[in-house]
Amino acid sequence: RDYKVTGVQTCALPISSPESVNRSKEEIVNAIKGALKRQNFLWSMLEHAKRWEFNGVELWLYFPPESRALAEMLQASDPMSRLQLAVDQVVGRPLAILIELAA
Repeated sequence: RDYKVTGVQTCALPISSPESVNRSKEEIVNAIKGALKRQNFLWSMLEHAKRWEFNGVELWLYFPPESRALAEMLQASDPMSRLQLAVDQVVGRPLAILIELAA
């Protein structure tokens, strides 16, 4: 270790809400989808995602190339903040939401 290096080394551990600790990743994704289906405009974009993946700290949404415009619209500040709020409420903590085009 370089003696000139200063700073604080930290380790960020995921914090889980009590209700999400015992749920499987699939159950959490299904709960997120259920909450979002009540938001018609937002769900009309999200239903085109061909795959949803949750790894504990990130939610990945994969859209087919023909849905590029919807994926881009979803990344605008209003839809993304609504999506983020719904996801945070289901999971009980903030998650990174990532959108990608997949063949």
